[in-house]
Amino acid sequence: MIPGHPGHLPRDSGTERADRWNVNLEPYEALARLGRLVEESGGTEAALDSVVNTIADSLRLPYVALELRVGDGWRQAAVSSHGLPFEVTAFPLISQRETVGRLVVGTRSRGERLDPDDERLLADLARQAGPATHAVALRQALDASRAGLVTAREEERRRLRRDLHDGLGPTLAGLTLGLDTARARAAGQPELQELLGRLKAETQRAVTDVRRIVYGLRPPALDEFGLVGSLREEVGRLRHEAPALIVTLDAPDEDLADLPAAVEVACYRIVTEALTNVTRHAHATRCSVQIHLDHGLDVDVRDDGVGLPEGWRTGVGIASMRERVTELGGKLAIEPCLPHGTRITACLPIQEQP
Repeated sequence: MIPGHPGHLPRDSGTERADRWNVNLEPYEALARLGRLVEESGGTEAALDSVVNTIADSLRLPYVALELRVGDGWRQAAVSSHGLPFEVTAFPLISQRETVGRLVVGTRSRGERLDPDDERLLADLARQAGPATHAVALRQALDASRAGLVTAREEERRRLRRDLHDGLGPTLAGLTLGLDTARARAAGQPELQELLGRLKAETQRAVTDVRRIVYGLRPPALDEFGLVGSLREEVGRLRHEAPALIVTLDAPDEDLADLPAAVEVACYRIVTEALTNVTRHAHATRCSVQIHLDHGLDVDVRDDGVGLPEGWRTGVGIASMRERVTELGGKLAIEPCLPHGTRITACLPIQEQP
């Protein structure tokens, strides 16, 4: 028993215990059903939801939760709850001889205790759920690791861009001016002037290459104007290029100033790609962009255009959006917007920066 949940009553009778099961659902039929659900769902959160819902429905318990082991503590991964439990019991979730979590069940009334048969069944269910719980924990750890690598990559790109823009770029520009001065002083020396001219041309090509690399590393507008400012610039550009389209932007300046570089770039690319699709394909008159910060960064772009054509396929732009969202461990949805039009929503998790 987990401390902090007082109360004990005698066990209920076998008839009462049998009445707790769904109609025609014997205890080990529930075990078999749970096994099928876990197998069909695979190592996903859906599998854990299936576990807690199956146990709660089968035993008619008001509270069933699966918790993942995180260091010395526990983190809830799935729950079926119909109110606070009076008393809870925990069963370890084992995978490859390692405790990866625990199954926590709560009783229906104050002082009620689980029957020994129920405890044996729940222990069997916990053993069945252990591998699926472990798979979810591993996948979540992998997603967090990947998101961390992406964040580190974008932070490094931001640093490199600043170094190139503020250091190498001005240096090469200064060389170009110096070569112009040298050519002026080399009057009457055709061969030297020709050499200096070639060096200047090569230096200018290097400046062009540096600018291309800088833009590829990170959109310059983000460092110049910030995320909200750069999106305002994009909206302003569209007003000139597509005057028939009214675009509105709703985003808080102060809350989005210190986003991780990866989230900042992903948001910028998703919004600009979505706006490009609207102007090219939607035949819309209005488009709204909403960005707000909650547990993550939520992006919502919707238009009143013709909507998604029947049998539409993902293009390069949508695929790029999905890739950026996926590598951060986020979610992307593209759906019709009633009464007509298209809506794109993205949720980008924000990890704490070291």
